[in-house]
Amino acid sequence: MGGEDFEKTLHLVASAQSGNGQALNDLFERYLPWTRQIVALRLGRRRDDCGDVEDIVQESLLEAFQSIDRLEQRNESSFRHWLGRLAHNNVLDHLRRRSAQKRGSGRVKNLGDCGHTTLSESVFAGPYHSPSKFAMKEELEARLEEVLLSLEERDREMIVMRRLCGLSYKDIATEMGFEKEATARSVFKRAFERFQERFDQKGGV
Repeated sequence: MGGEDFEKTLHLVASAQSGNGQALNDLFERYLPWTRQIVALRLGRRRDDCGDVEDIVQESLLEAFQSIDRLEQRNESSFRHWLGRLAHNNVLDHLRRRSAQKRGSGRVKNLGDCGHTTLSESVFAGPYHSPSKFAMKEELEARLEEVLLSLEERDREMIVMRRLCGLSYKDIATEMGFEKEATARSVFKRAFERFQERFDQKGGV
C-alpha cells in the first residue's frame, strides 16, 4: 500500500464530495469489505455475525469520506487504520446504547454483497505460507477467521495492525504505547508465531 493508493483514495474522495456518485460507490467497494472485517475482528466476532452493526460500519465510512479534507493522514496504511478504528468506536458506542431489539432497516447491503478483501491476502503477506493448496478460498478464509478469533486480544490486534492495516512497526509502537519500535517488532513476531502454531494445528496450508 503505497503513495499511489492513497492518491487514488484522495482523488475518489474529492470526486465524491463534488457529487460524483460513482466515485462514492468506488470508495465503498474499495474500503467497505476491509473495514467490515477489521470491525468484526476487533469485536471478537465472525464477520457473518456482524449484520446487526453493518449500517453503523457504512455510516462510519460515509462520515470519514465526508470529513477527509480535514484530516492529515500520512499514507494509505494509516488511513485504513484510522477508518477501521473510527468504525469500531462508532460500533461500540452503538452497542452500548442499543436495546436487545434486533436491528434491520433493509436499506444497507448484507455482509456478502459488497465484494471481499480476503484475510488470506493480508495475513499471508510476506514470506510465510502460500494458500495455494486450498481447493476453495472460502475454506481458508473461515479457518483464518477462526484462528484469529481464538487469539488473545493483543495478539489479534497486533496482527490486524501489521497485516490488515499495513502499519509500520513505528506506528504500531505509538499506537500500543511501546517505547521502542523494536518492541513492536518483537511483540508482533511472537503474536504471529502463536497464530501460525494454531493455524498449523488446524491443518495449515
